[in-house]
Amino acid sequence: MGIQNAYGSYEELAQDPDIDIVYIGTIQSTHLPLSKLMLNAGKHVLCEKPMCLNTDQVKEIFQLSKEKHKFFVEGVWSRSFEIYQRIKEEIQSGAIGDIQLVTASICLPLEATLKSFDKGDGCLHSIGLYTVQFANWICDNEMPKSIYAVGSLNDAGESN
Repeated sequence: MGIQNAYGSYEELAQDPDIDIVYIGTIQSTHLPLSKLMLNAGKHVLCEKPMCLNTDQVKEIFQLSKEKHKFFVEGVWSRSFEIYQRIKEEIQSGAIGDIQLVTASICLPLEATLKSFDKGDGCLHSIGLYTVQFANWICDNEMPKSIYAVGSLNDAGESN
């Protein structure tokens, strides 16, 4: 079977009329410019999380997607886990009652996520997003009454 096409740049890929949809899985700081490039070239886009680095960028990319009549979605791979469907079934069945509180934790060292904030690194962008999206998904996208986030570092500035 082999690789049928190879491109020397993102611009070359964007100009290929045989490509309908692209997946953007580059470093976070390039998500916005590459998504714009592909949407302007008439491509649908599946962009790895986080789709953008701030709210203004999200609004910009959604507006462009709407103007171009192209599908744009953020990829959160954990939403494809079978356990997510099972959890939703339990909630919808009423087996656990009404959801009043969602607590979610990520239990990983933070060192790898605290390197270059200018490139979109950081706890919320890299791993914290999973807890936020999970809570949002559990509550069917209903806005929470309050949000609390907690973390800690030792005296050397490292995660505990």
